[in-house]
Amino acid sequence: MAVVSLIAALEDQLGIIIDDDEIDASTFSTLGSLTEFCEQKSQG
Repeated sequence: MAVVSLIAALEDQLGIIIDDDEIDASTFSTLGSLTEFCEQKSQG
């Protein structure tokens, strides 16, 4: 449930949409990987 809350907060704060098929364990493995994912989503 914490991951769902985190995704919702990221979508709200960054104005992005994260699809279910984009999410896997590697995205959340480190803060760096999560940051990189969010940067990529924000750019395009």
